Amino acid sequence: MSKKMTGLLLAIVMCVSLLTGCGGGKEDTPPASGDDSPAPAESVTLKLTHCQPEGSPVDLATEEFARLVEERTEGRVKIQLFPANMLGAESVTRDMVKEGGCDIVCLGSAANNYNNAMNLVTACYLFQNIEEADYMLFDSEFAQKYMHEDYLANDNVVYLTSWVQSPRQTMATKAFTTPAELKGIKLRVPAGIPVWEAAWNAMGALTVSMGLDDAFSALQQGACDGVEGPIDQLYFNSFQEVAKEMIMTQHNYYSYQMLMNNDSFSALSEGDQQIIRDTALELDAYHDQLRDENVDKLLEDLKSQGVHVTELSDEQLAAFAELCAPAIDANMDSWGQECYDEFMTELEAFRASH
Repeated sequence: MSKKMTGLLLAIVMCVSLLTGCGGGKEDTPPASGDDSPAPAESVTLKLTHCQPEGSPVDLATEEFARLVEERTEGRVKIQLFPANMLGAESVTRDMVKEGGCDIVCLGSAANNYNNAMNLVTACYLFQNIEEADYMLFDSEFAQKYMHEDYLANDNVVYLTSWVQSPRQTMATKAFTTPAELKGIKLRVPAGIPVWEAAWNAMGALTVSMGLDDAFSALQQGACDGVEGPIDQLYFNSFQEVAKEMIMTQHNYYSYQMLMNNDSFSALSEGDQQIIRDTALELDAYHDQLRDENVDKLLEDLKSQGVHVTELSDEQLAAFAELCAPAIDANMDSWGQECYDEFMTELEAFRASH
């Protein structure tokens, strides 16, 4: 059954739920003196980290994940949250979850270092809508073969779910509608995605690789002229204070992979492992609802703060897509021709049936 269908009913319930805090540390409390009742079961606290700002859909979804896991395990498993890069940038927490320094992580671009197939699915203008991305990154045979199983086999992490973000857009200090107008604009991009840098360079931008935490000051100081990302990411990082042009480039449909350290996962009972898995899947619908509600609301709020929004026509989008397409061929060795062919075959079949 699709994770969308699995989580639909839960999403309705969660929308009216109150988010509660989690406890911390291992606990093994003995019964009070004279009390013959059995001692409560020992509990374990897992650390969960992500790079998204507090209040974002990813952040709210992980809060609900923590609440539900503690409730469903009757306190045996508690989750301590570390949002907004509190434990370090993605490149740091990627290695921490592999080595056991944290237990669960939601990774965006850093997941590419775990799995070469992730480099392919982050290519610009590969997906046309969120439905395609959600299917190909989770439900597809491609995902099962090239993504889910590889994490545990190669990287000591268990794949739990993926949450697709809203389309990535561009905020800049000046607007553009054509590759010619984009030419020379210094654009901040995440490090470590060669196919992405190649695409943006082909479209005319001068890419500047840096951490998201440094992008605001870089815009202030002129070290870069623009940033790109989902609208909620751009909004919650306050880029509207230093960049007043929003260009709806819709260049990428991105996902966050929720991964868990295999040793931490294996230490749980089979029942609690299943609760972790089921809850992560069910939270997809809740995350997607938050994401979709946020897009229109945040866009209107950005406009009220003086941001000018430039919509691109299908023809204008196609002009950018045409230029960045060769970046896939140039990076084919990263994932392999067979992987690409299987991806495109299944994607085209999905499009034909929808």
